[in-house]
Amino acid sequence: MNKEKSKAMWREVNYIIVMNGFTATGKSTIAKKLLQYLENVDVYHSAIVREELGLTPTKLAYEFDLKNPIFVKKVSPLVYGEMSRRAKQSLGRGRNVILDASHSFFWQRNQIYNMALFLGVYIYILRCVCEDEEEIRRRLGIRKEKKRPLNEAPAWKTYISTVQYSEPVEEDRLPDGSKPKIIEYDTCEETIKTFNIDKNDEMANKIIDCLKKQHRYLHLALRN
Repeated sequence: MNKEKSKAMWREVNYIIVMNGFTATGKSTIAKKLLQYLENVDVYHSAIVREELGLTPTKLAYEFDLKNPIFVKKVSPLVYGEMSRRAKQSLGRGRNVILDASHSFFWQRNQIYNMALFLGVYIYILRCVCEDEEEIRRRLGIRKEKKRPLNEAPAWKTYISTVQYSEPVEEDRLPDGSKPKIIEYDTCEETIKTFNIDKNDEMANKIIDCLKKQHRYLHLALRN
């Protein structure tokens, strides 16, 4: 199947892909690479939304720490609320959405669950993991050195904060009481696991197929 036919298959339904994972596990890299196989998709990244809203750490004097009251109680609700609003607009125009952020807390994910139910669209959690902490340190070092726009949290303590205080997505319940569909991609081992997904779930299988096709390219991207 050529690339144009592969892309066309994604127009069949509307969906939301919710990125999830600790700092430096590869969420933004994965989101960008998925776009090479998707069409009719809008991507909203928390760092860009935060900048556009004027809620950066330099302006409000906070740290990326899940126990920092300014970050958690003031900045995050505004950023995630705006991402949800933009996602709803995109879906209303018949487009699909990737939400690129940590989604560390249930309330951040739950507002997307409720929106998906209201609009009648599919929702998938794409959880990125990497248990090799030396690799995490290496990635954080690259962030600090290169200072790319989407890599805004280069501190080791930010990573530790997400490990300690993130609320596990596997404990979530959707508004109808069911469990969320989770695709877990290990960006260190390049392995894929699924949770609460039927083997005949066509959309999930397409996402997984995209990830498999990108193994080599994702590895190179995460190394630089």
